[in-house]
Amino acid sequence: MSFAPYAVAAWLFVIGLWGVVSSNNLVRTVLSLTVVQSSTYLVLLGIGHRSGANAPIVADIPTSSKLVDPVVQVLVLTDVVIEATVTALLLALVVQAHNRFGSVDPAKLRALRH
Repeated sequence: MSFAPYAVAAWLFVIGLWGVVSSNNLVRTVLSLTVVQSSTYLVLLGIGHRSGANAPIVADIPTSSKLVDPVVQVLVLTDVVIEATVTALLLALVVQAHNRFGSVDPAKLRALRH
């Protein structure tokens, strides 16, 4: 088991979190959240990796060979779809905030009125 995927995932998480904290633009904040969520791909794939294992397509290989865990791969694919949906929703909210308030700077957005 290698430590590299976890180190890169932690690095991506820190870089994305720094982008969220230091950003003064809502679009950059959404993109930084995308980087944070992409670090979960590496963690999940690092967990499911097995050295010397084959892809989980059991029609072509003997039943005695080692396979990579297919559940982890399905979780990563699900995470990709959810990330794309959440990113699209957040970017649509940024467009609506720009149309309503005229800015994408969080400090310049007026408070919502009742």
